Amino acid sequence: MQISKLIENKRSERFNWNLLVSFFNQRKGPDILINPYHIEEYPIEDSELDAILQNLDYNFEEETFIFGFRKNVILNYLFNTYSDFARSKQNLLMISYIIREEYIHEHNIDTLRLLESKKHILKEYGEELKEMDNLPLLIRKIEDPACDISEAKYNEYKEEFYQLYKKYFEKLEPISDVFKKLTITCPICNTSKEIDIPERIINFNKDMTTIPIPQHRICEHAFLMCLKTVDDQIKIGSVKELGDIHDYPSLRDKLELQEEDIIEIKSYLKSQTLIYVLNAHFFKKNILILTRISDDFNTIILKFFNLLFHNTFSISIAVINRLRFEEDPDLYKDYLIIENINKDPINSENLFYEKKIAENFYNNNDDLLSLDNLRHEISFIYGLSQEIYKYATREQHPYPFKRKDLIRKLLDTFLIEINKNFLSFLLDIVENYFGTRIEFTQDLLAKKIDEMWGR
Repeated sequence: MQISKLIENKRSERFNWNLLVSFFNQRKGPDILINPYHIEEYPIEDSELDAILQNLDYNFEEETFIFGFRKNVILNYLFNTYSDFARSKQNLLMISYIIREEYIHEHNIDTLRLLESKKHILKEYGEELKEMDNLPLLIRKIEDPACDISEAKYNEYKEEFYQLYKKYFEKLEPISDVFKKLTITCPICNTSKEIDIPERIINFNKDMTTIPIPQHRICEHAFLMCLKTVDDQIKIGSVKELGDIHDYPSLRDKLELQEEDIIEIKSYLKSQTLIYVLNAHFFKKNILILTRISDDFNTIILKFFNLLFHNTFSISIAVINRLRFEEDPDLYKDYLIIENINKDPINSENLFYEKKIAENFYNNNDDLLSLDNLRHEISFIYGLSQEIYKYATREQHPYPFKRKDLIRKLLDTFLIEINKNFLSFLLDIVENYFGTRIEFTQDLLAKKIDEMWGR
């Protein structure tokens, strides 16, 4: 795709909505404090912004209100901030969330529901602006460019303001979902978990909506959940099994792992060892664990790992006594080799999620439950990364990809919102375990720009 086309796509996407922060300039009336045109990442040049600004109603009371202008729907939050420089000791500011009617119709968005879901975000943004100590100085420099605030300080205040703006710009994506919290119970094993259901996937025009709950979301089973809508209230009607999936407790019994085995494993196996084993599985590296114990207990540890990764991540893992290893070390020349001994704490940010999973396991005093939870976390990560792999490799998929489309796909499939850091972790797994690297529009754009500048 040509660089011009990438930029055009990026701009057209942002043209559909906007976030405007304005204030009442004591010298000339309503004035723009910031909009995306000021920020390189959001290159919007929309002449309607000034016209919208002049038509907004600056009352002198804190409030939220909706305003329609031309082909835009606008949600506004009007509020005051303290200032030593203002005549009334207060600056009047307004945050305006602007979305085009065409975009609303194209995505079949419930306008009032969308705007209601954004009100608290605008108020949160306003509260953070009230706490910004340098905001009065920034406004003063805009009102009086000849004042005694240096350009260096002015740019420093602007950068602080821009960073906060960007934070809330991302939060206000128009197609963000409204969620309903529901406690779901598996009809097979009775495992219960509270999850967020996006209201977007619920058909309020029908008495019943059937939603598939995928394997690894609640437990080891996949099943169907039927939701009833009564007077716009969402209630669980029924759940039923979907498919013939093995029962996890029976697998534990088959491997002959008892609660006392889990207690001993927790006592002997170092947390650093578990962290590296998790990482090796996620990134498809064969691993050898060296111990100083009997072969019988090594066998129990190996059963433990086989149970954890059953039907998910598959690598070659071995647990042997160091003396046996020294007899023929060449057998394991292609393995990552770690010793189960106390080591310095792991501080690498690259192992953040592996550390969190291991901590959850060791900190849970209910040993069988901690094992079940550990296996569930591994299965869930496998399910998410496998879904990304399938999404990226299907033939009819448009290329290149957009992060927000992928995050939305995972939300629709697994009924979970994931942040960008966790998405990056999953993408690393997809690249290393499934062998597929995913490139996004933003990455290709940056690469093209670097090529243009000969970097």
